[in-house]
This record gives sequence, C-alpha cells and structure tokens, in this order.
Amino acid sequence: ESSYALSADDKKLISKNTFDLPDESVNIVSGLVRGMETDLNFYSNSVSVLGKSLISPLASVGKSFYRYYITDSIYSENGKKEYNVIFRSKNTKNLAFNGELRIDSATLSLTCINAELPKQANLNFIHNLRINQSFENVGDYWIPKRENSAWNLTYELFNKEKQKSSELFVTKRNDFALVNNELIVESDSFANSDYVLKELQERMDAVLQTPLYKTASYIANTAMSGYFKVGFIDIGQIIDITRLTKIEGVRVGLPFRTNEKLMKNVILTLHPAYGFRDKEWKYSGNIQLKIPYFSQRLIAGAGYFNDYRRIDYDYNNYLWREDPLASGDENFVTTFFAFTAQHRMSKRNEISAFIYNDWSENIESKWVYRDVTCWENELLPLSKSGVSYNALNTKTGSFTTRFSFGEKTIDKHFQRFYVKSLRPVIYATVDAGKYYYGNKEGNFGRISTTFLHKGQFMLGEWRYMIDAGKVLGDVPYPLLKFIQGKEGGEYNRFEFALMNNREYIADTYGTFFSELILNGIVFNRIPLIKHLNLREIVTFKAAYGTLSDSHSKLMDIPTVSSTFQQPYTEASVGFCNLLGVMSVQSIWRLSDLNKPNIQKWGIKFNIMLTF
Repeated sequence: ESSYALSADDKKLISKNTFDLPDESVNIVSGLVRGMETDLNFYSNSVSVLGKSLISPLASVGKSFYRYYITDSIYSENGKKEYNVIFRSKNTKNLAFNGELRIDSATLSLTCINAELPKQANLNFIHNLRINQSFENVGDYWIPKRENSAWNLTYELFNKEKQKSSELFVTKRNDFALVNNELIVESDSFANSDYVLKELQERMDAVLQTPLYKTASYIANTAMSGYFKVGFIDIGQIIDITRLTKIEGVRVGLPFRTNEKLMKNVILTLHPAYGFRDKEWKYSGNIQLKIPYFSQRLIAGAGYFNDYRRIDYDYNNYLWREDPLASGDENFVTTFFAFTAQHRMSKRNEISAFIYNDWSENIESKWVYRDVTCWENELLPLSKSGVSYNALNTKTGSFTTRFSFGEKTIDKHFQRFYVKSLRPVIYATVDAGKYYYGNKEGNFGRISTTFLHKGQFMLGEWRYMIDAGKVLGDVPYPLLKFIQGKEGGEYNRFEFALMNNREYIADTYGTFFSELILNGIVFNRIPLIKHLNLREIVTFKAAYGTLSDSHSKLMDIPTVSSTFQQPYTEASVGFCNLLGVMSVQSIWRLSDLNKPNIQKWGIKFNIMLTF
C-alpha cells in the first residue's frame, strides 16, 4: 500500500507499506503491476497497459475500432444529466475494449467508465483485464475519484489441453482525494481486501510458506536475474554455462557468484570453463564491495579475465547491460541457438578496477581502469609490412555516465534492473589511454554517446537507437570502431543482420536502429491466421563512418574490413509473437550491393517474449 501526492509533472511518495514481505516478493509484485503505473487516461487515443497500447473508446479514430450505442440518459446523485454509452470492439482480436461509460451532458466530461478487454484479444499471458474509473466534479474541473484494475496472469508459455493452467490474480486500486489543493492517491497494488492489517499480515506470512509461492518466486527470480539460486551461491548467468566456437569447440563452464545469504556488502564472481577442442581451461572473476556513502549507491571492485572474447567486443557498449539476460559476448544463445560455431574470437588477458556511483535517481556513473592484452590469431592479425607482433596491450581509463528521466530501478544484491519507461536513456563515454606492441607505443582517446528511446502509439510501439563516436589519435586497427555485423541465423535489434562481421571499420561513426511493432492490425483481419495472434514488425537500420589513412601506417588493416564508400542500410518486414515467443523477419540489404561475398537477402529469427 502506498500514498502519493500528485502534481502536474511529479509524483511524490508519502508512505509505503509492504506488509513485511521480503525484498524478492516486493520485486515480483512490482514487476507484475509496473505496467499499470502509467496514467490510465481514456481521453488519450490509447491506454498504456503492460507495455501495450490499448485503443481508447474515446480515440479520434474510435469509429474504426468500436461500435457505440447510446442506451439511456440518466441523472446522477448530484442531479446532473448524463448519457450512458455502451461500446463494443468490432474485432475481438484487436486491443480494444468492451464496456460502458457515462458522459456529463453539460461539460461532455467522462464521469465513469467500465472497460474489459475481450478474452480473444492479441495479448499474451493476460486475460480478464478490467479497468474501472470514476470521477467527481470539483468547481470547474473533474478529478479522479477511484480507479480499479485487475487481470489474471497465466505464467505458462503453452497451455496443456484439458488441463486448467495455474494463474495469478493481480489487482490494483487507487483512491483519490483533494487535500489542501493537492491531489492525494492511496495506491493498493496487492493487498486489496477487507481484512484488517493484522489479519492481512498473518495471511501474507502463510502465503510465503506455500509451495506455489516458493515455486513462483524461484522462477520469477531466475527469469529476472538470469541466475539459479543454490544456497549461498547463484549459478549463472545461465546463458554463459555453455557455448560453441570453432576455437574452443563445445565449451562448458560453471559461472557462479556469492549472494546476500553469504555476504550482503561483498560479492565474489568466478567463471571457470573448459573447451573440448582446444583442451584449455579459461577463467575469470571479480570482487565488488558496497561502500557506505550518504544515501547513494557506491560500489568499488576489481576483476581478472583470461579467456576468449569476440574480436569486435565493445567494452563501452552498455546497451547489453540494459538486458540482464544478455552478456555482450558469445554465449549459448548466439552459438547453439544460431546453429553455428562462431569463429570471431581472440584470446584476452584483462585486469580491471572500477567504481560505480549514483549522483541522483536519474544519473549514474562508472569509472573503469583496464589493462588488456589481445593475442594474435588468424582472425586478428597484428602485423605491419610483413612484421608480426605477438600481442597488443592497452591501458585505458574510461568514464561513462548514464542519464535517465524518471526511470525506476530495482537493485537486487549487486545487480541492477531498469524498469523501462517511455522516456529516453542517454549514455556518454570518454576514454583515454596508451597502447603498446613490439617496441612501439602511443596515446589515444575515444568519445561516444548512445541515445535509446522506446515509445508507444495507438496501434503499437516503436523504438530507436542512435550511436555515435570518434577515435582521437592514430591507433592500431583493433582500437578502431568495428560496426557490429551479424553471423548466424538469430536476429539482434542492435546489430546489422546482413552486414558481414568486421566488414566496416571507422574512426568516426554513427549508427541508427529503428523498429516498429504493430498490434496485429493486418493479421487480426485474416481468417484462421488471426488466431495465431501474430504482430507486424518493420525495421530500418543505417550506418556510416570515415577512416583516416594514418591508422594503417601503424598496423595493416585486414582485407575483410574496409571503410564506408556510402551509408550502409538494411530494412526488414515480418511478424513476431509466433507461439508467443518468436519473431521471423525477411531482411534486405539496400546498399553496397556490388561487393563480393555479401548476402543481399535473408530470413532471421529471434526469441522475443512480450505481453
């Protein structure tokens, strides 16, 4: 239960009661109801629920999706005349409601609305979604009075026939009151009942001991963090337990970390692994310490890495940190799931030290010192005019700041999760360091920025990402920017699907990724096909950069990499939500079509789990 003070552009927490639930349970509940934390404004063309846009019966294009019936004119308790309107979705597969509403005859204001999404609607895991709102007149304004929302959550991907699926019932209630010209909202997300506080606490304690709760909690924590909890340690990340590469063959590891049961302010992470083709052990690990510093989050740590990484691994690509189940390197998904053994690997030896700090709720920074040695191999030649070098060493200091705008976070031990909002996220990074190879050395710098934004509109959602940067000084080619191409059958929204790996290299660059996902406005109209709940997806990607000839004076750039002669572009159309989890896209390369050994068209797929 929570109390907030609302203003035109702010929402201030007054009090909160979680009924002594453990942090894990609060995080689960927060995850379930966070999709209802946006304003449910039916005056807008769409209502945002669980990250999906549901078409409002008051939308400007409402006639295209609804049938309306004025059934009566009545008088409210305060003697004002109102019109009662029933609305029905024209297509039960669309994300449009069935229900009724009342309109004040004098001001044409909404006084109350009861809306329910049809059970056939193109929405995963959710059914019986219901929203009820009522308003009251205060002077010349109508303000919210009460708002209730509820839905049933089925947490199985595939329902078994003739067997009732387990479900969770989720409800949220908001009661509004005007106090000293300030709108106060009492929010009850999961304890909505008639029990007194003591009875409610006792029932909560009983629920925590049930097998259903313990199982659901374990699954939810594993899905959120990517780790299996086993006593005092967490096994994972799960996707890093095994992978398939041409150098290592089948590689099996046991990555694990200590958890809060062992030490609350210290975490130790270790990852031993063995490759059955190269018959070598690899290992990495780090230690992190929370440092008390006012009320901010301050973490210091150090790490060691002796293993293989992708040749084009980008230490400053923080986008993969936005997804707790991604690693930014090769793993089970990018190798076994892509049905290919990846060959873009190089041996690394790394020593690092780092500090995380939160300046405010919306600004966080990271300082990192890295000493990295990359060893030469056939895919990473280190040579100049026939003279080969065994390794390239760099010593780099890096400072990265992340800016967000009202975005909520969940901190679980030393792992942070970002509760996505409809506002942008910005990364800014500055690097400076020295490189060494043979008897040569030099200085370099790098600056980069990333702008990531996701939005919603009446018929679906869109997202885009802009990334740009520049390398300062002359550097050996491994320190330049490799535009990330893709090899294999799986699809990544932030990589170029038909660009060869390491095809383009630059010292000044910019990339643009965009994606549009519709709510089935075409597939919902096709007989039989509409029952698959498919959703349309369209993408467009572009990249461009420049490269100074001075870099090649230090080290020969491999022939597989070249500078841009024109902007690289590709586009795709397809569908997602196949079986509730998969997307399939037909992708076309639109530029540099005369280059040898390129793929002009392809079919790519991906796991994309959404509501």
